[in-house]
Amino acid sequence: MSKMGEFAAQLEDQQQHTQGEEMSHSKEFLKAYGELQVGLPLIEKSTAAFKYKYAPLENILQIWDPVFVEHGWVLIQSTVAGPEGAADIVSTKVYHVETGEFIESSLTIPVSDDYQKIGSGVTYYRRYTLLTACGQQPVGEDFDGLKEEPKKTKPKASKKKEEETGVHVAYETFAQDANSVDALNDFYRENKDAIAKLTASQQKQIINVFAERKIELSKGVN
Repeated sequence: MSKMGEFAAQLEDQQQHTQGEEMSHSKEFLKAYGELQVGLPLIEKSTAAFKYKYAPLENILQIWDPVFVEHGWVLIQSTVAGPEGAADIVSTKVYHVETGEFIESSLTIPVSDDYQKIGSGVTYYRRYTLLTACGQQPVGEDFDGLKEEPKKTKPKASKKKEEETGVHVAYETFAQDANSVDALNDFYRENKDAIAKLTASQQKQIINVFAERKIELSKGVN
């Protein structure tokens, strides 16, 4: 059996063992657990990430730790490495001191070379397993395990038409300022090669503008 196969078997055994423990809880434990759930204050989301808010792990612990002590409970959170560091098990156990029984929630997190990402994931899993073990959940989604992405910048707008150069821009200004038909004809002849390199629609537009301007000049419109 491969290392990962052995690790998967260990996880399955652990889950079955945990399920067995959960099913064999005493009435005293269940009663105390219910009282604990009622006693835990509602956690409000106070930190923004993306366009969402979430309740950080440190805020939850700061509010809940005194409640655990008051009701006779002990919180233990741990991270256990799997074979060859392939994965980690993030576990939360909440022990009832009087009965010695506990309730557990655990998750497996893949391991990579991105240690910052792993640390963020462990923090998120600690929070998630804590909330699950205690049967609590702040209103809304969980986004504290995600890293904030850099804001996307909009592409710069293209230069304004008047800032562009070339015959396809200059002809409009020239046509408006031209005071004779000869001047229009001279401009067209001098820039004939450049005009020929334009698209068919651009050439047609130049011809139409010049034709309209010639009509205006023939009527004496300057």
